[in-house]
Amino acid sequence: MSTVKRAAVLLMVLCTSLLAAAVTLRSQNPDNQDSPRRPNKKREQIDKNKWPVADYESPGPVNEQVRRQGEAKRKHFDKSKFEVNPASVSENYFLTHSDTDLLPPLPAALSDIVAVGDVIESRACMSNDKTGVYSEFTVRIAEVVKNSSEQPVSLNDQIEVLRGGGRVRLHSGRTLLYSVSKENMPEVQQRYVFFLRSLDGTQAFKLLTGYLLKDGKVSPLDEHGQFKSYKNADEGEFLSKVRASR
Repeated sequence: MSTVKRAAVLLMVLCTSLLAAAVTLRSQNPDNQDSPRRPNKKREQIDKNKWPVADYESPGPVNEQVRRQGEAKRKHFDKSKFEVNPASVSENYFLTHSDTDLLPPLPAALSDIVAVGDVIESRACMSNDKTGVYSEFTVRIAEVVKNSSEQPVSLNDQIEVLRGGGRVRLHSGRTLLYSVSKENMPEVQQRYVFFLRSLDGTQAFKLLTGYLLKDGKVSPLDEHGQFKSYKNADEGEFLSKVRASR
């Protein structure tokens, strides 16, 4: 066999081997084409009924003051990695990572407000540029564990708590769900310990994480591993630790 033919055969064998290796790697890592900060079409087990709904084509409030206040909140969700698209084929999208991944189990030191509160209302809203959707919860304060000097809250105050994600209802009637992996939404008529951070330029707060208080037991709102140590913990003992953590 000539040197040229031998080189051609070796090149063909090398290309075949590389292709086989690439196919094997892809089969072992089926999601390796997805950026960890981008929407992923992989489905999670989510109870959609717990997620507030926003109308994609909602004109928004007519009152000028209410409209400006809403714009200040909505701008924090502009240029969203959700990239809400009414032409989406899938009806379920989620981001695979968020800052919640790195929180300690009791993130009081990272919170402006730590409070026990009852969720009395929920709604979802589109961002100003309609690339993002977020959920907004009206919370009545039952106990203030840690307060903010710049934006303090008091017993029985009603505050707005925001979290990225929600459902988007299109004009066609289709509903798209946008969520962050392992992050859940608080339920109306339930009591939680909330860890909150002030949202610049607004009177609202961003939800870092929370714990459901029900029947004397504790359930983490979010499913990240660091929160599982308090799953089914005694409510009284848990609250003592929260108060000590501030």
